[in-house]
Amino acid sequence: MKYLLCTLEDIKEKQKISRNCVLVLGNDLFTIILLTIIPSVDEDDRKEMVYEKLYQEHFLDVNEVQYIYYDVIYESAQYETIFCCYSNYSSSFVLELSPKILYAVPECLLGSCISRLKIFCLLEFQEKEILIFEYKNQKICSFQKISNDSNVENILQKLLEINQNKWKIILLGKYTKNQKETLSQYFLLYCLEDLKIKKIKKEVDIFHHKRADIKIKYLKYLYFIYILGIFFIIFFGFYWQYRLEDLKTELIALEQEISKIEYESNILEDEIVIKHREKEKKEQEFQKSQKTIPKIHTILWKIYDISKWRSILCMEYLENKTLKLQLKFISQEEYLYFVGQLLKRNFELLNHDRIEKIQKKYEVEIEIIEADNEEKSGN
Repeated sequence: MKYLLCTLEDIKEKQKISRNCVLVLGNDLFTIILLTIIPSVDEDDRKEMVYEKLYQEHFLDVNEVQYIYYDVIYESAQYETIFCCYSNYSSSFVLELSPKILYAVPECLLGSCISRLKIFCLLEFQEKEILIFEYKNQKICSFQKISNDSNVENILQKLLEINQNKWKIILLGKYTKNQKETLSQYFLLYCLEDLKIKKIKKEVDIFHHKRADIKIKYLKYLYFIYILGIFFIIFFGFYWQYRLEDLKTELIALEQEISKIEYESNILEDEIVIKHREKEKKEQEFQKSQKTIPKIHTILWKIYDISKWRSILCMEYLENKTLKLQLKFISQEEYLYFVGQLLKRNFELLNHDRIEKIQKKYEVEIEIIEADNEEKSGN
């Protein structure tokens, strides 16, 4: 698979990202240092010493670092020189740019992804200095810094001293047209757009886990699930074949149970009909009893109209439309006036249960009933 290289500036200008894109991140997002350690026994031993060196000399907690890459650029019996590149920037901002970005690599490590050139120098032009990375067979073998002099001749002189064999040079960063033209007279130059990448090493990718590989893993998982699904289908096929006779037996038992339920439901329907008839009968009896209940609110309104509740202490409804009243009057004349008004309103006085004078007032208990013929009682 061929990948297209782009930078953050390209994305901002074009506002579109091509498929199979590899994002090249500037070295300003990374810290590049050289470490010296004692010769290591194996890769695990080297990793432990590098992390310890970063912690002791650079106060760097590798557990909090978002990205770290290191490689041996020189080794001898006395010491090893380690090229180290790390960053605290989270890779989430790259993921948010576009899902079309398959990989993201630092500029300084771009040489490890170039297979077309065997030996070359990678120059990154920064504002104040120029970073020089020498690569052999996709591996960093040297790292130097020179000042970014305004006089291009001075830069050329230093590069000729460093690159005496006139290796091919890849230009990165913010270089001027004059710088490019001057260097092209002495070196064979390549720009970012001239490079073609066919393979990205997992170690240099800031995602650490390539999304293309993740897709392949997902396909493997799907294939595994597919095989597992076929196995379960075969297994359950044999299982249901074994269970078939039991299911037939259960079906017969269910049919018998259904017949029994239908018989019981018929009995319940008959009981429901009987209960419904009993309910209708009770409703009819209740309606008949409603007719015998007097309209007590009409009687109470008449009594209220006579007394305005000033004389009534208690009222009790008895059988046969009879009311028992407990009354209080200031004088006998007021009591006689009240009784007279009752008689005019078609009430009959049935009984005097009690009449008693308490604290200069008369308390009386009487029983009254409303006459059936109101006009006759009024006459």
